[in-house]
Amino acid sequence: MTTSRTTTHSATADRRCTNGSASGAPEGLTRRRYERFARGGAGLIWLEATAVVHEGRANPRQLWLHERTADDFARMCELIVESAADEFGAARVKGMVLTLPAVDGSVNCVETIPMQR
Repeated sequence: MTTSRTTTHSATADRRCTNGSASGAPEGLTRRRYERFARGGAGLIWLEATAVVHEGRANPRQLWLHERTADDFARMCELIVESAADEFGAARVKGMVLTLPAVDGSVNCVETIPMQR
């Protein structure tokens, strides 16, 4: 099923890096990069490929969303929304897209996370 969403700005930030911790949590460089995308006016933030099982990680520094890193991801999402609001006076980022790669590197699932404030 395809749904339609409208963003506040035509800019979309898409980054493909691997700056996660050994546990898979987003670290300082990752948080800073997405904070800058939000402060730059992007209406949609496309997060880098994020594993949901250890075997799905392409390298040891790839982001990995699991029970022990969920709070780190939540804090990063809050940072993105708050940074955009600080810069523009309102929550400018309307959503983030989480790319979940398959073990073979192909895209297994793309999940859109609506942002609310």
